[in-house]
Order: sequence, then C-alpha cells, then structure tokens
Amino acid sequence: MQLVHRRVEVPWREVAGTDAETVAAEERARRFDLSRPPLMRFVLVRSGTQRYRLVFTNHHILLDGWSTPLLAAELFALYSGREPAPAPPYRNHLAWLARQDRAAAREAWCRALDGVAGPTLVAPDLATRTPVNPGCVRAHLDEDLTGRLTSVLRARSLTLNTAVQGVWALLLAQLTGRDDVVFGGTVSGRPPELPGAERMIGLFINTLPVRVRLHPAETLAGLLERLQAEQSELFAHHHLGLSDIQRACGLGRLFDTMTVLENYPLDTATLNDRSAEAGVERGQREKK
Repeated sequence: MQLVHRRVEVPWREVAGTDAETVAAEERARRFDLSRPPLMRFVLVRSGTQRYRLVFTNHHILLDGWSTPLLAAELFALYSGREPAPAPPYRNHLAWLARQDRAAAREAWCRALDGVAGPTLVAPDLATRTPVNPGCVRAHLDEDLTGRLTSVLRARSLTLNTAVQGVWALLLAQLTGRDDVVFGGTVSGRPPELPGAERMIGLFINTLPVRVRLHPAETLAGLLERLQAEQSELFAHHHLGLSDIQRACGLGRLFDTMTVLENYPLDTATLNDRSAEAGVERGQREKK
C-alpha cells in the first residue's frame, strides 16, 4: 500500500556568501533516507545582492530524466506568476500498468533469454570492492562524423540506440571472450498508447536485459538489423520489471553494465523566454 499526501512541506534553506558549486556538490553527496520523505529538497544560494542560484536535489525514485525539464517548465511558469497547465496524473500510468498482460510479457522475456549461460560481467568481483562515487569520461563526436553516422543508419532504417547497443555488445564480447552477451538497456517506459504519457511527471524508466548473440560470419549491418528486430519484438513488454523477468525465467544476476541513450524534451527556447520574463538565468549541472 502506498500513502500519497495531498500536500507536503519540502525542505528549503537559504545560504549567503557561499560558492554555489560548493553547495551543489554538498547536496549531491548528501544521501536521502528512503524512509523519511519527501525525497527532494531545495537550497537557495545568494551570491550577490541581485544574483541567486536555486539548487534542486531529488532522489531518482521520484523523477526520471524526461520529467526534469517538465518540472523545470512548471517552476518557471509559477515563478513568473502563471498557472502551468496541469500534467496528466501519474495514476493513469499505474492504471495502464494494471491492465497489461503480465503472463504474455513473462513468456516473451523467457523466450528471449532462453539458453543464457550465466551473467555477462566485466567486473566479477565488484561486490567485494569498496563503493565509490561514479566518475565521468567524455568523448565528443563532431558534426561531420555525427552526420555521416546518421545518414548510414537512416539508409538502413536503423536507430542510433541500436548502433550504441551493437557496438557495446561487440566490446563486451572482446572483454569477456563470449559470443552471447547480456547487458542492461534503459527504456523510457512511456507507452505511446497512454494519452498524455509524454507530459507526465514521475519515474517511468525501466532497465531491461539486452541479449546479443554474435555470429562470426555476420556483417555489422546484419548484426544491427537483427538486434533491432529482436528488440522491437520486446517493445510491448517493456513494462515488466527486471526482478520479475529474473524470477519468471529462473535467472539470477545477468549483467553489470548498461547503456542509456538520452533524448529529453528540453524546450530551451521556451525556458529562456520564461527566464527573461522572471529576470533569472537558467543553468544546469552535469549529471554523472
């Protein structure tokens, strides 16, 4: 049973004469206690008489990446004195989930994972290591390479996500010496048949197994086309959770790596217009 409060007091504090980057780093390092809601908080940092920075921190269980710009747009609208259009309620998504054929989904996933011979692990001893904060390594593709890649993929009706997953599968095969690999793939979890799903705020994403079997005689294009076809067959079953899949198929741990292709509905022009009206500047902090 879940208890949803109609109203809640969100933690808020104001600090002055402190570097905003320092405050943001401290907020990111301060963990939430899942047993003590609400799992979000605000800090208003005043760095001058006319300059402020709002640091918003939330637990991922409340919001996914798609929801963040939607929430930001609502905040800017409220700050500007306007009432934002109400987002479709999250309970509509829960009702949609309750109507799905879970038995058919379990059957589809077990069929897709049939014959998997154990987990695909890059760091088998990870559980024995001391946890550390994640790092970030950035690689930049210039416009020319991006354009050529896009053209090649479109000519074969392939998506960029398929290309990322195919390349990751080849890398895993080299690292593990296996020709049948599994890794995690994060999906949006926003079904197109659910009215208003693209405007809902909450946690919708789901991380699911991506299985790739490699054949030495197969071309790269053939691999990507087959991978996309196999993943498309599972699209209607993205609602089933990873633990449900593992339990239904009699599988334990499957992977320790995952891919995420992010493409959020950030309307920069709209946010900039609202910011100008309110007399504020919009900034963002890199997510790691």
